[in-house]
Amino acid sequence: MRSARRCRFAASGWASYCERCRQRARRHGAPEQVPIRKAELMKYVKRVKRLIRNRERIETYLLELAGVLADVVQMPEARSNGVWVVRWKKKATEEMMRVLRDVDATSGGVTVAAAFLMRDQEPRRFVSDPAFRTQLVRLWRSQTGLAFGSFWNQRTDKVVSVYKDLPPRVVETIALFLVETYARFAGYVIAADRREKDRATALDETLSAGFSD
Repeated sequence: MRSARRCRFAASGWASYCERCRQRARRHGAPEQVPIRKAELMKYVKRVKRLIRNRERIETYLLELAGVLADVVQMPEARSNGVWVVRWKKKATEEMMRVLRDVDATSGGVTVAAAFLMRDQEPRRFVSDPAFRTQLVRLWRSQTGLAFGSFWNQRTDKVVSVYKDLPPRVVETIALFLVETYARFAGYVIAADRREKDRATALDETLSAGFSD
């Protein structure tokens, strides 16, 4: 007649996984997700910067957007909402404000847009929507050294830098803010990228037709 203890991973769908896979799911969003490195994202960051025609206007837009994001994150109404657990909200607010204060608004917006552009061009790199959102938060936080810790590795006799993982619920909270804030800007970036590729394809076809019989 003893009551069964509920598995804390049942709701997430990770109950059948081993502990190692559960840790990968907590860190990367899914057990099968390969983490996206900053170096891999750089070519998309450069691509986004090349697509921007009027840099001054975009910088102004992103600065205003970052200000709105900071205001919304710190709104008292969000803290008192029954959907939010106070501990998650407090931790998410602290982490987001830490990044917003340490990273300029243009770099933050371009990084988020680059992640969306990478997903548009390489969808197989993200095994699921939760995995994409987790990688998005990881890449956004990785812009500042405050998201990393360090320890002394006695075996290599060097200081090793490690990323500070956040609880999955905190990551999901931050991801919802980022997606809601930058989705419009990312959509314009993806549309501009597709238009430029279409123009390049049309030019190649015209050139090919000029040399055909």
